[in-house]
Amino acid sequence: VRDMVKSLLHARSWSQSLRTCLGKVENCVPLHDCSAEKVPLKHVEDLLDLDPLPCNEPSYHKLK
Repeated sequence: VRDMVKSLLHARSWSQSLRTCLGKVENCVPLHDCSAEKVPLKHVEDLLDLDPLPCNEPSYHKLK
């Protein structure tokens, strides 16, 4: 049970990070606003490197 809880907490954290990152990208791109908070490419790559197969996170496909 503890391993399942750890896995679920990790998945929730990943999902929240993914949505936060996507929100920053969506706010910055259409406005071409230099004052908008930028997302490091390394952070985006790290989020996209994880395998999302066990869950259906629409933000993953949008960000990709």
